[in-house]
Amino acid sequence: MIYYVTISFFRTSNCMIFPKTDDVVVLITFLTVCALLLKSYFLAEIISHAFMTYVTKGWIQMNSKLKRLNEMYSITRPSSERIKQYMTLDSYYCMTNSEKFLDETCPKHLKQLLHSSKIGDSLCQIPLFQSVDSYFLTLVIKCSKIIRIPKTEIIYYYGDVTRHFFVLLSGCCEVYNSEDNFEKIVSSVCDLGTLEAIFGIPKKHTVIAASDCD
Repeated sequence: MIYYVTISFFRTSNCMIFPKTDDVVVLITFLTVCALLLKSYFLAEIISHAFMTYVTKGWIQMNSKLKRLNEMYSITRPSSERIKQYMTLDSYYCMTNSEKFLDETCPKHLKQLLHSSKIGDSLCQIPLFQSVDSYFLTLVIKCSKIIRIPKTEIIYYYGDVTRHFFVLLSGCCEVYNSEDNFEKIVSSVCDLGTLEAIFGIPKKHTVIAASDCD
């Protein structure tokens, strides 16, 4: 259309600005290129606007969801780093390896105590975390001082991992909450509490004051 309008304009008797054919061709080419560039610019502007609107809207929605998730679970920066570290569960997480892990890590006298108690029957049915159990089993039976163990609030997220913290070989424990208020006394061969968390990440702590009460 641009071609025919331009050529008819320059062929009229009233307006012969460029009498040479070469000049007319150059002008038509120039106007055609300008029209194509302008068309491409507006087309790119429309596509860019639509794309940025879609991306911005999606980013705002995702940012809002992440903010609500952060407020709901109170995930701080240190906790988020620990979540990254625990995203890959160790081989001892599998229930089938729990009994093998207990046999390899428990002291002999504690192993006998566990197998002779009702707690021992259920231990091999619970997923065990190597980092928690190896520390807890070796420490809790030897120390008669304040011990801090993880105790988290319940998180319903793709299923919960529930770990029972067990036992004192002898004596008793005074159990305190995170505000250092006394809760209860537990005797030997008793549960001291549970850990309920996603990937075993502790969010709160319970103070356990252990003393030999034999």
